[in-house]
Amino acid sequence: MSRILLTAVSLLVISSASAAESARDIVVKSVSADHNNMRIASHYTFRERLVEKEFDSTGRAKSSKETAQEFLFLGGKPYEHLIEKDDKPLPPDQAKKEQAKLDKAAAEAARLTDAEREKRLADNERQRQKEREILKRVPDAYDFKLLGDGQLDGRNCWMILADPKPGYRGKDAGILRNLKGKIWIDQADYQWVRLESQALNDISFGLFIARLSKGSSFLYELSRVNNEVWLPKVVTVKINGRALVKRFNMQQDITFSDYRKYQSSSRMVGVVEQP
Repeated sequence: MSRILLTAVSLLVISSASAAESARDIVVKSVSADHNNMRIASHYTFRERLVEKEFDSTGRAKSSKETAQEFLFLGGKPYEHLIEKDDKPLPPDQAKKEQAKLDKAAAEAARLTDAEREKRLADNERQRQKEREILKRVPDAYDFKLLGDGQLDGRNCWMILADPKPGYRGKDAGILRNLKGKIWIDQADYQWVRLESQALNDISFGLFIARLSKGSSFLYELSRVNNEVWLPKVVTVKINGRALVKRFNMQQDITFSDYRKYQSSSRMVGVVEQP
């Protein structure tokens, strides 16, 4: 009987180790897959709607604002064009000013040489790669546990729990050691399609410049667009913290739509509805 029990325990240990290893392998592959997805995503413009609510110290809402803007690429450079406020079109005077700013930026982009346009594209690519650096450190900064299979928007996903390693001392350790999360990874594309993250402790940014308080949370969900790329669908951020001497308690809900593909010349080549 003891031999049977010992064998069963051994199998459980081996199974757990195998699951943890396979979970990490999936995450490593997903980080690699994100590089190609990000390259394709950089060829899409979109519309973003932001709803931002601020709360007082008791949790009561004290202000709310809503904006909508188009993200365009002019001469290889991103441009934000404000189109709505508080779920209404801009007043005529403000709409005229925003259109004048857009026309000026478009005219400047039209005067660029091919070399200048290529330099802008290269600068944007370097910036994207810089922002992606923290993602490359995720496999080493966390212990992963495969929770099982699930579905999101009709697609099969792995659900993986990510717990920070207390002993991680790599770059961005101050952030990664204080965040835990749950990741949904598409089984066909190895793409992160949903991320839920929460701050386990206060997180400081810079030298006392800003601090994110324990309990702040982040939800990020993507959807398949044009059968070639995963693009943001919804982002929800609940944050409580301090920036310099000002405290803040807010929630931001961002939705993305109207994805359109463009060429490096900034000429739109197709309109694709987001699922």
